[in-house]
Amino acid sequence: MWELTDLPAAQREGLPASLPHAVLLGLCGRGGAEARGMSAAPLPADQAAVFAEVDAGQARLSDILQGAVAGGHMDAVLLRARNSRERLAGILARGVVTICGGVLPRAQIAAELGVARVSIISFDDWVAGRARCDLLLVNHHAFFQRAECMGALARAAAEPGFVSAIQFRDHHHLYRRNLELAALADFVFPGHPYKHEYLRAANMNILAVIPMCVGQWPDAMMVRLFRENAEANRSDALYGGYGFYPRYRARTAFIDVIGRDIPGSRVVQWRPGMEGSYLSLSQEDRFRDWLGHKVSAVVNTDFCIPNRIFDALAAGQIPLVPHGLSHLETVIPAEHQRDLPVLRYSDFDIASLRDAYARALAAYDREGAAGAARRHGYALRFHTLADRAQRMLRELRRVADQAG
Repeated sequence: MWELTDLPAAQREGLPASLPHAVLLGLCGRGGAEARGMSAAPLPADQAAVFAEVDAGQARLSDILQGAVAGGHMDAVLLRARNSRERLAGILARGVVTICGGVLPRAQIAAELGVARVSIISFDDWVAGRARCDLLLVNHHAFFQRAECMGALARAAAEPGFVSAIQFRDHHHLYRRNLELAALADFVFPGHPYKHEYLRAANMNILAVIPMCVGQWPDAMMVRLFRENAEANRSDALYGGYGFYPRYRARTAFIDVIGRDIPGSRVVQWRPGMEGSYLSLSQEDRFRDWLGHKVSAVVNTDFCIPNRIFDALAAGQIPLVPHGLSHLETVIPAEHQRDLPVLRYSDFDIASLRDAYARALAAYDREGAAGAARRHGYALRFHTLADRAQRMLRELRRVADQAG
């Protein structure tokens, strides 16, 4: 942290003993080089404008989170976070917990939380008010898709014996909606290791990052369908279906280039009004669609590690992943990527993608069903909802133990 002693004597003269964080940033951070007699290299005008905009945005967020501005709001956020931790500790101390979500068997949930007995209710019953729970453990999707889910959370949040723990998966965009959900949740598990600090403006209980996983199908369904289709022929066509986000122009354009430049490609973005798309298929038929292909392409909105990497592995495919996902190694170690394989290509580079695609087809054909089974087994062992729920439960128990 910057101190007044970091400033030259001439700049310290006449200043009070302490200054707000934002003022010190202005004097020492952005003007630090000049204050020390060093000349900063001039930047191109467009680059300087971008840097200034980013700097101002980050400084403003820092001021909010540290209470330099909006101090009353942040005091309330801190108090609410402490109350949430104390409620969680009290719930677990009772030894009997009713949970909504969690995926795992009751006995395993009880063991992870350190309680004697667990009852489980369905999410739909909770939303409809037909049943209540002590602990809600879910991901955020339903709250963005169904308004009644946000209403149910708002009602439950007012209950003294209730806590919610929600995994956020879209916090790298949709910022306002994520803030509104974080303001109702007791505990937030970011799904990505970046772009989550801003959520502290709504909730100071931002816990461990719980990365993406196979998210579309139950484990038992995947095992059954994979076995049923283990010897079926697969298409060589490059695979991948995407929502249409015109705001992300580079991504939108690149997906169109793939469709134009790679013969037979099934990489598509579902523009409004498209009929007969993947979205109209049943849950089982969606997995069968994945099982019908050897290789899929990952084209990101930014730098997140998406579910589709794990969906591809669960289906036995070889995923093609851009180098921009540099933190993928924190979720799938480099040696695992090499052995599965997961192949990389240069972001938005069609020649690089075409080369990776050719190498992936050759790799798939060398091992055939055996390689597909290895990738399927890897995904189900390490990257399912059950694994992520277990991590969340363990983190909640840690928080409760420390609060108690």
